Formats: sequence, C-alpha cells, structure tokens
Amino acid sequence: MTALRLRDALRSVESDLLGWEFPPIDLAIAEAPIAADPAGTWCLRCGETVGTGEQTERGCASCRGSSTPLERFIRLGEYQPPLSTRVLQIKYARWHAMAGELGRRLGVQVRESLPSGRQPAAVVSMPMPWLRSWWRGIDHASEIASGVASQLGIPLLHPLIQRPGPTQTSRSRTERRRATDRIFVRRRARDTIRALGSLLIVDDVRTTGASVHQAALALQEAGASEVIGAVLAVVPNPRRRIERGRTLVEECRAAENPAESP
Repeated sequence: MTALRLRDALRSVESDLLGWEFPPIDLAIAEAPIAADPAGTWCLRCGETVGTGEQTERGCASCRGSSTPLERFIRLGEYQPPLSTRVLQIKYARWHAMAGELGRRLGVQVRESLPSGRQPAAVVSMPMPWLRSWWRGIDHASEIASGVASQLGIPLLHPLIQRPGPTQTSRSRTERRRATDRIFVRRRARDTIRALGSLLIVDDVRTTGASVHQAALALQEAGASEVIGAVLAVVPNPRRRIERGRTLVEECRAAENPAESP
C-alpha cells in the first residue's frame, strides 16, 4: 500500500470512528477550490472589483478623487462562496488550520502584487478587542496574518489595540465610516514601527474600508513610512452593483433600439 493510500485509509477510519469537526485542509480545498483573483480584476487603491480599463493611477470609480492612507490594497478574492464560507468558518467555528492556509495564499498574492524589491518589513494584524477574542476562542485576523508573515518570511507584530464596541457586522456602512477613534498604537511599539518603516496590515474582510484606514492612519502617526493593506476578501459595494446593473440595462436597450440611442 502506497503512502497516499495508507493516509486515505487512516482518514476514512478516523472519520467513521471519531468524526471530523473539519476535514483536512487538502480535502477541504479540493472540495471547494479557492483561486486567487488575477491581477487587474481589483483596484490596487481600494480593493473593489473593476472592469477592463476602469482603474487608473488615481484609482477606480469607487475611490477616484478620495484620499487613502494606504500605499496599495491587495485582496485574495471577492466576498462570495466558497471564500466567504471559509471566512465565516474561521471566525465563528474557530477553524485555525484554514486561517493559516488562506493566510499563506494571501501572502503569495501580496508577493506577486508588489513591485520587485518592495516587500514590507513586517506584518501587522488588525486588532480585536480582547473580550471578543476570548469569547470566540480565536483571533482570526492574527492567525491569517501569521500565515501571511510565514509565507513572506517577515515578522508578525501586534502593535495595535482596538477599543471595545459593537462588531462591524452590527454597524451600518455609515456608522463604520464615522467610528474614527477605535484603533490606536501601543505606546511601547512606536519605536519599532518607526524603525521598520514599511508595514503590511492584514484583516479578514474589507466592507467599507473604514477599519483598515483607521489602522493605517494610526501606524502612520506612529512613524510608519508606508502602509499596505491586505485582506482575504472584499465585500462588493452594493451601490456599484446597482449602478452597474443600470448601465447594463441601458446598454441592452440601446442595442435593441439603435435608432433611439444618442
């Protein structure tokens, strides 16, 4: 019996006798493959999905003209299954192994998305209030960031603190943007941040971008020369989808009635 056949046989016995809370990572990925988004499909300034030719040096239709503390924004994919399912399993079912696996994949995406020689000096995880981390039994952003750091071969830091408050999922998009005083830098970490200079901040999901922007601003105020953002998934802006849907309807109507089109 080959090593692979022996492994599969042992897994079958383990599953039948003990049951699995989660399957082994290789089986889970094979069952629901997660592919990294190719370059050019998201805005490197805000992370939103973009169409062909939409992004310019000033950003995309979602961020063009707005300010951002981030040098660049990198994502693994859009927040939809199977990636969204895995993110929820990491956060609420404490799937530690999946957090590390997706973190390593995000690390590969970061390396391939940055210009040669522009690797950051360290990874910073988005902070979670200690009580929420204790209650959930996992600091999901830290475990994802650990996978990124191991893939890039750079240290992982925890210089940020988040004040207790409502979860992001319980806030409206407007409330998230207005919450500007939740994240700050530990006093004793300021010298380290200033010495390292370039930092990569990692989170699981970007919805409005408010949290990662607050964290980036806090790091810059503490002395970081540049901050790059990286997340597993970006939630599509619902307003953009409505506007895109209207555009498609208009294009279809124009194609059906060319005489009426301008």
